[in-house]
Amino acid sequence: MKTLIFTVLTLTFLSCSTKGNNKMGLFWKKEIPKQNVNNITSFDTTQLAKTAEMLDEDLYWKIIDKSLKNTSNQDDQEQYLINEIGTLTPKQMIGFRLRTDKLLYDTYNSEMWCAGCIMNNGSSDDGFEYFRNWVISRGKKAYYNAKKIQTI
Repeated sequence: MKTLIFTVLTLTFLSCSTKGNNKMGLFWKKEIPKQNVNNITSFDTTQLAKTAEMLDEDLYWKIIDKSLKNTSNQDDQEQYLINEIGTLTPKQMIGFRLRTDKLLYDTYNSEMWCAGCIMNNGSSDDGFEYFRNWVISRGKKAYYNAKKIQTI
């Protein structure tokens, strides 16, 4: 048992170790490409204040709805959202993330996991999070309809 624990801890350390380079340890395959952030508004980080305030839910869903109306695929929607979030104030950016976390938390249950498994022919932990993010990306109506089905 001690050998197994030692092996797991060693592999974990090696997989996370960077040893002074950009690689991601033992399991590194390729560098992650940098996103195009040319259109993102810059701001003075010294003016940031701690916040635990979620973005107003109506504003949140307006941003998601605009991304759906102005794009035709998920890659374009992702880029659109990156640009839209880049126009928010730092506090609103954090609030957007906090709102997303809340929506993810509210769908972390066995019924939603089952739906994800059915739709994706199985689901890992990461796959379940991707599925819930996808549900959110479909907009307010789709999200709340999915939640409503959970209670039936």
